[in-house]
Amino acid sequence: LLVAIVVVLFIPGIFMVAGSVLSPYRVLLLGIFPWLLWRWLTMRPCVVDFLVLASATWTVLALVKNHGLGVGPRAVISFVEFFGAYLIGRILITNASEYKRFFKILAIAFAVLLPFALLEMVTGFNLVRRIFDVFFTIPARQHNLGMRLGLVRAQGTLEHPILWGLVATIGVANGFYIWRHNLVKAFGMSGFFTFMVGTSLSSGPLLSVFAQACFIVWDRLLFFMRFRWIVLGFLALMALMLLRILAEFQVLDFVLDNFTFSKTSADGRLVVFDYGMMEVTRHPVFG
Repeated sequence: LLVAIVVVLFIPGIFMVAGSVLSPYRVLLLGIFPWLLWRWLTMRPCVVDFLVLASATWTVLALVKNHGLGVGPRAVISFVEFFGAYLIGRILITNASEYKRFFKILAIAFAVLLPFALLEMVTGFNLVRRIFDVFFTIPARQHNLGMRLGLVRAQGTLEHPILWGLVATIGVANGFYIWRHNLVKAFGMSGFFTFMVGTSLSSGPLLSVFAQACFIVWDRLLFFMRFRWIVLGFLALMALMLLRILAEFQVLDFVLDNFTFSKTSADGRLVVFDYGMMEVTRHPVFG
């Protein structure tokens, strides 16, 4: 089942059923959701389970409150995608060996798609999406995805290069720590996922890789220090406070100005962030 979930996650395309937008992943998740729910109820639920359930339920309430009962199908899908996806990990990945197996499956999936990603980077031709265009509706590639470093940003089988890179980022630190007792495998797995992130040429996922690498170095160099993460948090907080006092330093502005490929895209995201925070302030309960 875990293999099937990873496979359908990488199948591109959508189709309409009764006015609802579905994908192979959504269809599988909707199909197994009753079983996931039953298995969860037979387990011993924990506090985190109920917090995630409450958050998913609140999403449904917010959608209905703002858009009426006509948004019911969308609300149901949102609930299942949120809580159902959580239950996949909660039920199918419950110990270290299953956790390791998941990343093996994910690595195999990316390895299979690697040649197609490289082809897309060099030529701009996405063969997998062209093949599945026969069976599903494949949204056109966004017009604003220009070339970077003389290459096309690979989006693979997902909707956007950022998503392609984002999914790959979860294997970087995990690949290192899961196989940490064999440094060749550890660096091999971590390096492979890092390379897959690089095919997206997206600054967000690449920043995530950089942050993970910094945390790994800190953790390995100070392995003897029990409170090394508390120390790191304290140092980071003090540095930010000092910079804010001395130079009216804005962290988000600095990151977007200096660690992104596109200044225009970065400015746009800053506007989205500012507007989003104002909307949270104006509508804190139902959005």
